[in-house]
Amino acid sequence: MLTAAIAGFERAANDEGLIHTFYLLTQVTQAARDEDRFNERLAELGVTGSAWEFSPSQGDGTAIANTIYDLVGNFTYAIDDHLAMTRTRSDLSEIAQRAAAQSLTVLGQEYANTLFGTGPDAVQDALRRLSTQSGFARLTQDFFGRVASGFLIYHLSKELSNHVGPGRRFADVSEHNAFLSAMEAHCRTASSVLKEFSGTWYSKHNFQDGITPRKSAGFVRHALEKVGDALTHLGGADAS
Repeated sequence: MLTAAIAGFERAANDEGLIHTFYLLTQVTQAARDEDRFNERLAELGVTGSAWEFSPSQGDGTAIANTIYDLVGNFTYAIDDHLAMTRTRSDLSEIAQRAAAQSLTVLGQEYANTLFGTGPDAVQDALRRLSTQSGFARLTQDFFGRVASGFLIYHLSKELSNHVGPGRRFADVSEHNAFLSAMEAHCRTASSVLKEFSGTWYSKHNFQDGITPRKSAGFVRHALEKVGDALTHLGGADAS
C-alpha cells in the first residue's frame, strides 16, 4: 500500500502546481537579496495578495509584507492566481501550496522572531537568510518533507480507515494515528538527503544563468526520486 504510494512520486514530479510552487520559493528568496527593489521584485512575481502601487518615478511603494504572515498569504495568493490562469489546479498542487506556506511560516518566523509586528525589513531579512546556500537547503528539506508526507497521507487516507479495528492492521484509532505520525517522521528524515544537493544546486544556478521554471522542474523530479529512494531505504515501504 505504502510502496505503491511512494511509486506515485514519479507521476507527481510532472505536476505544474508543485513545480511552480518550488520555482516561486527560489524566486522570493532571491528577491530578498535585492536591497532596493525587494517590493518591486515581489510584485513582478505576483506575490502581492491585493492591490499594491509602486511609482518608478518616485521609487517608493507600500510595503507588500509587514509580517511573515502577510508574506505567506501573498505567496499563497500568487500560486492560486497561477493555477487559475493555467488551469492546472490539482490535489498535489494544493498539497505543495500548503507545504510551502508552512515551511515559509516556520522558518521565516524563526528568523523574523514573531509572525506579527515585525515590519517589512524583518520580513526581507528573514527571506534573505533563506537565500543563502545553507538557508535554502533548510527550506528545501522542510518543503519536500511536508510535500512527501502530505502526498502519502492523501493517497493512503482513503484506504487506511478500512484497516482499523480488532484483528486488522491497526487495533484502534490511536495506532492508526501513530502510524501517520511515524510516516511524517520518516518523510522528514528522508528529505534530509536533499540538504547538501539542494543548497549547491541553488547557489550554482543562481550564479550561472539564474533559476528558470524548466530548471525547477528538473530539480523537483530529482528531489522526489531521492526522497522516494530514501523512504524505501528507511523501511517506510514495509507497511502495507
